[in-house]
Amino acid sequence: MDNACIRNGKKTGGIGVAYPDPQDTEKTNAKLKVKFPSAQIAGNYWIVRLDESYSRVVVSSPNYTYLWILYRSPIMSDQEYKQIYDDLKNDGFPVEKLRRTKM
Repeated sequence: MDNACIRNGKKTGGIGVAYPDPQDTEKTNAKLKVKFPSAQIAGNYWIVRLDESYSRVVVSSPNYTYLWILYRSPIMSDQEYKQIYDDLKNDGFPVEKLRRTKM
């Protein structure tokens, strides 16, 4: 898993290793443990939305403190983003913290 972002004008990121959470009793592979050895950090990534083509996914933390919309293409249409945003908002996710990436 290669995570990257642009922060303060510089590209940052790291290579992470993801594996199914061994405590996931549902065995859905939707609850992942992710480790970033270079940064010596780890986290819980829960897949809360996934489209059929695997082109977009919404990932959160178990307590829904974190929320990411991941998209395989560089640009997501406003309509598609709004649809995902509204769906998440209707389900009580903290969408007010979401920030769209500008390309």
